[in-house]
Amino acid sequence: MGKVWTGNCRAPWHDYKARRIYHITLKKYPGVANFGCLAGDWRLPKGVFGRSYLKASPLGNAIKSCLKNFSSVDPAIRVYQYALMPDHLHILLSVESELDDILGRKLAAFKVMVNKSANLERVFEKGFNDQILTAARNLNVIYDYLRDNPYRLAVRIANPGFFSRVNVMNVGGRNYATYGNFQLLSNPFKEQVVIHRADSPHHS
Repeated sequence: MGKVWTGNCRAPWHDYKARRIYHITLKKYPGVANFGCLAGDWRLPKGVFGRSYLKASPLGNAIKSCLKNFSSVDPAIRVYQYALMPDHLHILLSVESELDDILGRKLAAFKVMVNKSANLERVFEKGFNDQILTAARNLNVIYDYLRDNPYRLAVRIANPGFFSRVNVMNVGGRNYATYGNFQLLSNPFKEQVVIHRADSPHHS
């Protein structure tokens, strides 16, 4: 996620009233029921019915209903995609025209809408994480990332030993900070791969 800024001006260089696309993350308030639970089978290939997904709880359904009515907060804000997870919510949204107030206050109004719909004092933690997207970002890649969130969580739960963080791992005499399936490092059939930005079609 993007850096979390404090105060009214989160990213000092950015106008939070301006037209832009954002990847927003809202975290569940401690003690509140989960937004849903995992269902399906993570072992099924992508695109096959029954693959891992999040089965929304009553609270999750209230959130989904409010997302469909986000335009009532401000008609200039359009929700492109979202990913409801047990303890957080991702929203890919677009500010289609200049807002009359900063985005943070629009998100605060959305939170109030959810609170009322769920009949709870507070559903989300204060604040939000934001990633301000540029034209270089492929929205289809972000759509896929959000859709696959439940699958990635299911894989991590099913294979806890494959996904852990090591701050210092020595490989070939050099130290690295790593995260992932470390058992792959012991695979005897490894090949060196060189990845260069110039190889990307976006840099051709």
